[in-house]
Amino acid sequence: MTNSKAKDIKSYHFNRQIDRLVKQWSPLIWMSPQEKYMPLSIEEFLEHVHVADENGEKIKTSSTRMSTADSTSYLVTHQPLGTI
Repeated sequence: MTNSKAKDIKSYHFNRQIDRLVKQWSPLIWMSPQEKYMPLSIEEFLEHVHVADENGEKIKTSSTRMSTADSTSYLVTHQPLGTI
């Protein structure tokens, strides 16, 4: 067996193992037909929130660093949920 073929076989088995683990441990979500708030991508979600402290005050952050945010910080929607 060639080295390339051995790598292909190893890669194939690794990918099958990853697929099996994802199927085994991924959360299952059932959405109600009347659900108003459908899932979003992370990018789209982050467009609608900002970081706030424990008092609800907006914390200034940069897109690359959130050094001022800590375990008492929260993500808060820019607008009340009922208006989005």
